[in-house]
Amino acid sequence: MLNAWFHLPSRSRTAFRERRSSLLLVAAAAVVLSLPVAPLAQQAASDSSKAPRKIVHRVEPQYPWDLKRARIGGTVQLDLAVSPKGSVDNVEVTGGNPILVQSAVEAVKRWKYAPADYSSKVHVSVEFNPEH
Repeated sequence: MLNAWFHLPSRSRTAFRERRSSLLLVAAAAVVLSLPVAPLAQQAASDSSKAPRKIVHRVEPQYPWDLKRARIGGTVQLDLAVSPKGSVDNVEVTGGNPILVQSAVEAVKRWKYAPADYSSKVHVSVEFNPEH
């Protein structure tokens, strides 16, 4: 079987890879569409007696080009542990599109919040819209 692969013309191998990629994207989209999505909330502090932390530096996530091209989008729900200095110490995924999670997590780990006298938990939604 492996021998037959090397004897295929280069165009056939490329077409095979493209069909395989398309099938994987369709399968991923089917899985994503079957998942429940948590209610949207832009940002909320876990302790209602304290004011929500303000973002002073926000890094936009990298939208995977193959997902954008296939028009696969969605929202990733994350709970962040923010240190008193304002850095994001821990990220917990609470819902959303699993194929977009890595990009969202990488971006929010680079966010900076205004310093405070306390650490806090913050809930954020990171949206991926293939239209933009």
